[in-house]
Amino acid sequence: MTDERNDTAELVIRLVPDAEVAGYNALMAAHHSLGVAASGRVLRYVAEAGGVPLVLGTFGSAAWRVPVRDEHVGWNERQRAARLERICCNQRLCVLPAAEAVPHAGVGGAGRDAARAARRLPAGVRGAADGGGNLHRPGRPCRDGV
Repeated sequence: MTDERNDTAELVIRLVPDAEVAGYNALMAAHHSLGVAASGRVLRYVAEAGGVPLVLGTFGSAAWRVPVRDEHVGWNERQRAARLERICCNQRLCVLPAAEAVPHAGVGGAGRDAARAARRLPAGVRGAADGGGNLHRPGRPCRDGV
């Protein structure tokens, strides 16, 4: 994807292959205060410009039972069992220091928008959806309600 406002490089978002997971984990461990831990079935993505990693994202299986979510969505037991695999959970999102040098790639707008969206969710769903502070800004500790 290209952005006419970003003339420094093309932004590419891709799934991290098994051969690169160790490097991904090393970056996550070095730059995210909650570390690498992931649970369930996990997908790891990297956003990069010119081959330089800017943002790391870890997504995993949704929690089996979140009563507030299930009520908000309107699921009964049978529907949840049939549809839960269609939902994923943001387990880690880490904006790397290199993103600061790339216009429009940092968390300035995107981070604020994600935090606002998470705050609009019902309280019980919000904890599951935003991971309780999984958005990490470079140079700042992870915290709830970014």
